[in-house]
Amino acid sequence: MEKTLTIMDRVSLPSILKKEADYKTIIINKDIRKKIELSQDEMLEVNFKTSPPDISGRSFSMWEEKDTVIDFTEMEISEIKSCLTEIESHKRLTEETVHLYELFCI
Repeated sequence: MEKTLTIMDRVSLPSILKKEADYKTIIINKDIRKKIELSQDEMLEVNFKTSPPDISGRSFSMWEEKDTVIDFTEMEISEIKSCLTEIESHKRLTEETVHLYELFCI
């Protein structure tokens, strides 16, 4: 199933995936990460930059927006929905992940 993801979606999606799970889930998550990762060429294309850390040690990234169509399997969609539903039920959605929730769950 094809979904159109923004750069923010692609940067944020790995953070919602389970870090610990059964073997099958870990393989599915690994495949999702491979599909959404930004290549060096894409980073150049969107002028991806990370600022140096400020006085508090925080830095931020910026880029020119670009949408990418990614074809996910049913198992990948199911895993993403599961993770997003769990995050939403614990009221842990963020501005960075709310579009993913809308895209996969609504």
